[in-house]
Amino acid sequence: MSDELVEMKVQGIAKDERDQHIVILREGTGEAGEWAEEALPIVVGPFEARAIHMELQGFEPPRPMSHDLIMNVLDGLDAQITKVVVAELREEIFYAVLHLWRGGETYEIDSRPSDAIALALKAHAPIYVARKVAEQATVPVDDQAQDEQAQDEHRRLRDLLQGIEPPEEDEEE
Repeated sequence: MSDELVEMKVQGIAKDERDQHIVILREGTGEAGEWAEEALPIVVGPFEARAIHMELQGFEPPRPMSHDLIMNVLDGLDAQITKVVVAELREEIFYAVLHLWRGGETYEIDSRPSDAIALALKAHAPIYVARKVAEQATVPVDDQAQDEQAQDEHRRLRDLLQGIEPPEEDEEE
């Protein structure tokens, strides 16, 4: 991929005022005070939010979930996820790519960002965002927002970040 990439980590999962699950990606170590001043919020489905949250918490389900199944298939094929890239943003929809390595060859597999992020966490693979996507979609979380619209977006994201909680338990899959 020729585009410059920015490595990001999952800060957490939040719910917005419309009850949508949002994964928050940010540059930084994840340690106290070690986050960038901007965040990339991506709306995800409830099942993907739950899978991401379970990975963040280190929870192992008693039976394999969909992302576990994919990892089992990759392990069985002796393939590894080397990274995931949130590569594009078109018409407010994010697109991601799984980068796999198998037998000395690399493969790029189209993926929804939510699935790619869940798999990256499970595989302990880095998560990257194309710089052009980061420039389009990150929002400030510091107090330096300039115009009124940016200030409103800043307040909304700050409230989301302060309200990061585990997703509610859904029925068993």
